[in-house]
Amino acid sequence: MSNFGIIPIDTNFIRSKYNASHLICHDGKAAFVDVGTSNNIELLEDALTDNNLDKGDVEFVFLTHVHLDHAGGAGKLMQNLPNAKLIVHPYGAKHMIDPSKLIASSERVYGKNLFNQLFGDVLPVEEQKILSPEDGQELLLNNRTMRIFYTEGHARHHYCIYDEYSKSVFSGDSFGMSLREFDSKKGSFIIPITAPTQFDPNEAHNAIDEIIKYQPDAIYLAHYSKIEQTEKLGSDMHDLIDDFVDIALLYKNEGKRMEHIHKKLQSHLMHKLRSHGCILDDAQIKNILQSDLYVNAAGLDFWLTKHAP
Repeated sequence: MSNFGIIPIDTNFIRSKYNASHLICHDGKAAFVDVGTSNNIELLEDALTDNNLDKGDVEFVFLTHVHLDHAGGAGKLMQNLPNAKLIVHPYGAKHMIDPSKLIASSERVYGKNLFNQLFGDVLPVEEQKILSPEDGQELLLNNRTMRIFYTEGHARHHYCIYDEYSKSVFSGDSFGMSLREFDSKKGSFIIPITAPTQFDPNEAHNAIDEIIKYQPDAIYLAHYSKIEQTEKLGSDMHDLIDDFVDIALLYKNEGKRMEHIHKKLQSHLMHKLRSHGCILDDAQIKNILQSDLYVNAAGLDFWLTKHAP
């Protein structure tokens, strides 16, 4: 099996090649890393069948964090996996046992109709099926070591996974996003995710350092899947986090500052993408980035309100 038994699954959340779950297969056992929403659970189950695995072969469902594009389908999936443990940060476990607060906060953002369209049913997980690992704890998928390490910055309940067998890290949102449409002859293009409400630039820098400390051959992102050039992209992430914070501070005392931040982020990334060799036209780039830049601007705006110097 190629790629060390790591199979990306396109959840088709919002659009194709935007949100990935990953299936890890090893000696007849399996694990998922992030699961998307309940709307795509059949795709994950189909991936098991395609790789000659049964639902009973899944030992772990790793949730890097409980934001609903990563964890919304966990309750539905866990109902169908008789032997699996849900691996979730101690701060996130309560939201999997009782997702009512996650649902309510997301419905306030999206409205009920769009929420239902995007996320479907968000079901609870039985407490006895949940394992909350300590920072640095190792779990074995057969004899394959998966090391959990906490990474704040994007969310305080976030962790990443170092997979010793593939020398790779599964980073959730802690290493930003890298969309395949922006790949060029120079490689992948990375963008920080500064979503509300727990973005913390200092912790975001620390998370990148923790990931790069493992000298991974590859990093598997939720948005979207495998990237290499990990040391170079880590440096790019550090630079862009600083750029994003500087942009936010520039408009700290302005009216309609979120709108100003959004426009400046857009122009800054357009310039960076042109330097990277992106061949898409301006309208295509703006369309691809639209929703993520809105979320990033909102997170920076919230950080200014709560934490900025």
